[in-house]
Amino acid sequence: MNIIDIIAKKKDKLKLNENEIKFVIDSYVKEKISDAQMSALLMAIYINGMDGEETAYLTKYMALSGELVDLSNVKGITVDKLLLVVLAIRQA
Repeated sequence: MNIIDIIAKKKDKLKLNENEIKFVIDSYVKEKISDAQMSALLMAIYINGMDGEETAYLTKYMALSGELVDLSNVKGITVDKLLLVVLAIRQA
């Protein structure tokens, strides 16, 4: 699997699968994908869109790529509902 093929796939209006999206996020975080390559993929996504499943996978792996912080016990902090959904997916 490589970023060039993934960019081409999205440019050709094809659906990305979970493994491809996970590969992109993991590789970008580890700096194995350049900013230019990520920009090319994001442009292809912007032009051609993503379906609900692709969006869910992208959201999931973006959330899991960083440090999760539980703010539910901090007074005055409102936890975003999307975060709760992502955390539920993570627990599955």
